[in-house]
Amino acid sequence: TRTLVASNSWYYPPPNLWINPYSGVLNAWGGRMGKVSDSCLEMTEFVEIPSTVPCYLLFRHQFDFEYHPANFDGGIVEILTDDAGAAWTDLEPYFDLNGYRGRIALNYHNPLAGRTAFVGSSLGYILSRVNLSPFAGKRVRIRFRAATDWSVPSYGWFVDDVGFVTCELSVREKAQEDFAQVPLGWREMSRMPASGEYAVTEYDPVTG
Repeated sequence: TRTLVASNSWYYPPPNLWINPYSGVLNAWGGRMGKVSDSCLEMTEFVEIPSTVPCYLLFRHQFDFEYHPANFDGGIVEILTDDAGAAWTDLEPYFDLNGYRGRIALNYHNPLAGRTAFVGSSLGYILSRVNLSPFAGKRVRIRFRAATDWSVPSYGWFVDDVGFVTCELSVREKAQEDFAQVPLGWREMSRMPASGEYAVTEYDPVTG
């Protein structure tokens, strides 16, 4: 964990009261402060994003940030490449599943005020996914950053099952392999609505 402003709100493992994993026995937990804070749960080592196959960041998380009557607290996910010095980049544009929910309110001293973020309540664990293709071939680190305003703590941000996932074989390629191994090619059976019988279409991979 790392403190960016004022206090650090992150724990791993969390206190017993805040153990709430999606799977397994533990989770990371942060973002519950009744005072100004900006801190992060941060990878310590760089990992290389492959350049030959699609790669995604997947994670399960549950959040309940202070949001009434405005989004006072919230969290974001950032990436650092090994050629960027200390300049972390917000991953907001690269989410393709369950991205940020809104904007953190101004005028309440939250260090991320005005930024779009995970805000409000997720109403339980959700799965989010980030497309890392724009970072292919680069070595990266990821961090979860939570920031709070000057009063009223919320339940915070529970993070679990974080991982990098690659897709290495397309459905089309797999289907072609399967068809080629069938001695007589492939057989397509379609039901004839009027008669209830089946029509059969056969394909020989050699003659077509």
